Amino acid sequence: MDQHTPPCGLFLIAWDQHGNPVGCGAVRRLAHSIAEIRKMYVIPAWRGSGLGRRLLDELESFARDELSATTIRLETGIHNNSALRLYDAAGYHPIDSYVDGRASFNAAREKPLDVSEDQH
Repeated sequence: MDQHTPPCGLFLIAWDQHGNPVGCGAVRRLAHSIAEIRKMYVIPAWRGSGLGRRLLDELESFARDELSATTIRLETGIHNNSALRLYDAAGYHPIDSYVDGRASFNAAREKPLDVSEDQH
């Protein structure tokens, strides 16, 4: 079973009104109670529109509600300032890299997921 499809994970694609893909993101189980956000991308023209935050919120909800994750992690490039601002604003905090060999060019973040939280 693919790690980015239910029940193991989720891959989302956002489309504009003309049917063009404008963003995506995925979540998968990383460990027993830890999920990982992956493959987050919003095309430049849509950055700042709130789409990235909406994708992130949906992925976090899936991780919490369907994967029973209590912690969520991610990594992004150290120069990906837009993404770092998004993750910091969403409550992620810096952690050491959790993937061998990536610490020099990636920034790792983590966030606790409140299992009683209702984000909708």
